[in-house]
Amino acid sequence: MREIEKVKKYIHLNNMVGDTDCIIAGVSGGADSICLLCMLLDIYRDHDVTIVAVHIHHGIRGAEADRDQAFVENICNQEKIQLYKYKYNIPEYAKSLGLSEEEAGRIKRYETFRMVKNELESGGKKCVIAVAHNQNDNVETFIHNLCRGSSINGLSGIKPVSGDIIRPVLCLSRNEIETYLRENKREYIIDSTNLKLDYTRNKIRNIVIPCLNESINNKSSLHISQTMADIGEINEYLDRQVEIKSADIVSEKNGQIFINRKELNSTEIVLAREIIRNAIGKAAGRLKDITRKHIEDVMELSKGQTGKYVMLPYNLIAKNQYENLIIKKREDDSVNEEEVIINGIGEYEFRAYKVRVEITEISQDERLQCTKNDKNICTKCFDYDKIKNTVCIRNRKSGDFLTINKQMGTKKLKSYLVDEKIPSELRNVIPVIADGNHILWVYGHRISEYYKIDENTIRVMKITITQ
Repeated sequence: MREIEKVKKYIHLNNMVGDTDCIIAGVSGGADSICLLCMLLDIYRDHDVTIVAVHIHHGIRGAEADRDQAFVENICNQEKIQLYKYKYNIPEYAKSLGLSEEEAGRIKRYETFRMVKNELESGGKKCVIAVAHNQNDNVETFIHNLCRGSSINGLSGIKPVSGDIIRPVLCLSRNEIETYLRENKREYIIDSTNLKLDYTRNKIRNIVIPCLNESINNKSSLHISQTMADIGEINEYLDRQVEIKSADIVSEKNGQIFINRKELNSTEIVLAREIIRNAIGKAAGRLKDITRKHIEDVMELSKGQTGKYVMLPYNLIAKNQYENLIIKKREDDSVNEEEVIINGIGEYEFRAYKVRVEITEISQDERLQCTKNDKNICTKCFDYDKIKNTVCIRNRKSGDFLTINKQMGTKKLKSYLVDEKIPSELRNVIPVIADGNHILWVYGHRISEYYKIDENTIRVMKITITQ
């Protein structure tokens, strides 16, 4: 019973239970959650701690999900423990929030766990919520976040304890979990979607991790977990330093985050990045989908002129205002801005214009379709790999030019506007899409010859501008 002793020690080391008298276990019916439930029952059978289970039917896998629920009900009946079961239409819920089904399901699960916790605690119990993340989940998270370009926080992995959430089997590998279940003759069910390679995490779970353990080092997962623990300790130290520095240079008023630009730009870059990341997270209420690129864009912005700004996810804007960098909700801002940086796929606003950006890889047949957009006044396609700088939408500036023929001859934007007989009062208000001073597109008019799609184009940036 080496595995259960390991979990007992892990629970004690991380003070997971303490004086708690009720543990709420999330039970899907898979190997991890059945191991969690059975271990908790074995460990606390002779203690004054009540174990209850929560099962959530996501309304996704039809008869297979019905089977899972019936299986969990049977286990709970056998063990004589209370089961709270819920059924949701996660696809519909995800659509209403504009999220993936995976993310929407996660939100609903934790919302439900806490609903049960509140109900039990209203009756006088003190509860924690136990979920079944294991060592392999931690390694998956590390590899996934590393490949996505995560911060150091994302590389520190899943924590043993996060507020009222505990993870007792985080110390066990998947092999150890299966060994425990086999030796204790405990059955479990297999979610067929876990075997499909349609999702990134499944590819990591079923291809990458086995390759590392079988072909590189049979203790790869263990070593990655140990490294994550080290990174976690470093991250905790960094968090303390960021908190100290933020107390001096960051303030909040009416939901807006103010950062002193001079102090920020004289701060060590590793602290400055985390100060910005934390400020965005506070303004947005979450950090999911905030990438290194967003942080670097705001870092660069903080060194620029007053009035410059960057659009961020979750309807946020970062803007220079005299001595401060301000991060706030976009609707609080005026439209009188100098430029909007286009930092990837998404929707942006510039004055009275809405800008939608798509970036895709294309085939030879699709190249022909994109060239047809040359005749569309509102939508244009560009060879994304030819872009050298950060793309932005703005009005004209001194030094702007565009490429006017296949011989790559250029013309000053001012001269082009004059030659096109555009009235002088309109020349300063026509939006342009710019790569530095090289103009990709004069809205309502032509695009630069240089950025046009050709037979070598692989990635396309498609921009649609509407008033």
